Amino acid sequence: MKLLGMAWAGFVMGCALICSRASFAVDAAPLPLRVLLITGCCCHDYARQKDILKEGIEERGNIEVTQIHTSDGSTKARFDLY
Repeated sequence: MKLLGMAWAGFVMGCALICSRASFAVDAAPLPLRVLLITGCCCHDYARQKDILKEGIEERGNIEVTQIHTSDGSTKARFDLY
């Protein structure tokens, strides 16, 4: 009977440890989703759209947008990133 009581105490302590660890995990803020937005080239108003897209994407979730933009309006735009 004493062995059963010790096993029960061990079970309860284990549950308490798991619950305390779970509460720490819930308190931690999740990292944002990181998005790379590459804009530029011809055929669209990317100079304005890049800001509209960044703001719209970031306000809809836990998202961090990094922009790379070129003002080259040709069809052969080059980006320093590449």
